[in-house]
Amino acid sequence: YTVVRKYIINGDLNTSKQIVFYAKDKIGNVSSKIITFSNLDNTAPVISKVSSSDYFEDGVATGWKIDAAGSDSGSGLMGFALTKEEKEPDVSEYKNVTSFNIKHSGTYYVWARDNVGLVTKSEPIVIESDFMYYDNEIKDVKYNGHEIDHIEYNGKYIRL
Repeated sequence: YTVVRKYIINGDLNTSKQIVFYAKDKIGNVSSKIITFSNLDNTAPVISKVSSSDYFEDGVATGWKIDAAGSDSGSGLMGFALTKEEKEPDVSEYKNVTSFNIKHSGTYYVWARDNVGLVTKSEPIVIESDFMYYDNEIKDVKYNGHEIDHIEYNGKYIRL
């Protein structure tokens, strides 16, 4: 009959390490197998910086820019993603970029993913609209059924 045992290896391994596995049957026969492990990464990437600033086109602030920085000492950083939800993005959304341009105010999250699939999420990044009405932020405006990202008022470009 066959006996299966599962072993969990914790921590990171940046070098090679050999582990010997032994098996013994009911009458005392022993066999062994040497397995070499290397480059194990069990540590999620680190997001070291997230910042936001105005994004300009032709001298006009038309949106916002979110910048991120991070690292992964194990398998290396695959990339960053940006979401408006706390739900982890699909792997296809991660890009090898550190800046994201956005047109709408709201709450955003930066995600870092390493090359073995470990993920780290930033704290929320709150981008506030340029338009305040009686101390209330005006955002998520729809016009004729379409969400708009800005209005022009008295010749000024106002981001929503």
